[in-house]
Amino acid sequence: MFKKYYSEFISANDYIHMAAHSHHFWPDVTKKAMLDYWNDSRDLVDNKWEKIMTEVVPTSQKLISKILNLKHPQQIAFASNTHELFARLLSCFPQNDLRILTTDCEFHSVSRQLKRYDEEEGVSVNFINAEDENFKRAFLQESASGKYDVICLSQVFFNSGKSLEIEFVEELVKQKDEKTVLVLDGYHGFCAVPTDLSSVEDHIFYMAGAYKYAQGGEGMCFMTVPKGCALRPLNTGWFASFETLEKKTDKVEYAKDAQRFAGSTRDFSAHYRFNTVWENFFENGITVESIHQHIQKLQKLFLEGLDCNFTNRDLSAQGHFLTIECPSEENTKELYERLKEDKVLTDFRGNRLRFGFGAYLEEEDVLSVKKTLKQNL
Repeated sequence: MFKKYYSEFISANDYIHMAAHSHHFWPDVTKKAMLDYWNDSRDLVDNKWEKIMTEVVPTSQKLISKILNLKHPQQIAFASNTHELFARLLSCFPQNDLRILTTDCEFHSVSRQLKRYDEEEGVSVNFINAEDENFKRAFLQESASGKYDVICLSQVFFNSGKSLEIEFVEELVKQKDEKTVLVLDGYHGFCAVPTDLSSVEDHIFYMAGAYKYAQGGEGMCFMTVPKGCALRPLNTGWFASFETLEKKTDKVEYAKDAQRFAGSTRDFSAHYRFNTVWENFFENGITVESIHQHIQKLQKLFLEGLDCNFTNRDLSAQGHFLTIECPSEENTKELYERLKEDKVLTDFRGNRLRFGFGAYLEEEDVLSVKKTLKQNL
């Protein structure tokens, strides 16, 4: 159905790629996008920055806004990775008096940083068990306590693929204190799970990027910023206020929009790739919804008849990868290696083996993987 868009990556690899949740294949159009970036760098030299800031970045903002149903494209800030954006957001708060609510299932870009913060005097981080059957109730109860400066959790948890519905996020917005910053890590949700943020756009910071399901590769991550946000990051770069760069003042100025969270000079080629992918997809009638329907059909086929300890079989609350919980980390690694020898590439985290479903997979690929998996169990 979508395989024709990935001929370059498919022809270069002689295995079935079941790790789209980690490193998604790039569509063929990204090859020209890379050359377009090179050509602009050659032809425009210093003037390429004007094109990047007035055409390329605004196009990325508009495409992201279309995908997430946002009304304010200018309220999207960019960086090379989500950690940079998250660290910059945390720098807005007193570093010796900070209370944070999160889960024990956040990806390393967030969890490592928060664990380090938790070591500091005056900082407290509450890690709620995201796999407890009463997780949602417990998390909502804590969020309503009013004692947290920052609340952070994932839209789709990286170690299981379980996803949270937008209604839960809306309830968090209602329950939390007005001054509390709510961060939703959407990296495993963006361009995978259909997501409409219109009801919470002005109340949350949503982080994601192009590396996985957005299919633009590494280097372009973003964070949506509520309109009217006046936070002043301590960790700030010179891109955060272009309009005041030439004004001589001792005061550190910030842009009025999401640009206040910008950093400094970086590689913008990922914007070219991301823009080309989604402009091409939309021109061909391909949407996040149509890809999601395709993936869920493949996931359902994969689950049928497999007697494995999946962390979740409910596809209505699942991202684009399925996770098998194995008896031990050693057993997981051994199974991963056997599958790899049989030309099936997966990945694992601890004792959990993850099977990612990219748009380039078809039913025959999934049936082949099922057969190979059964032979190795």
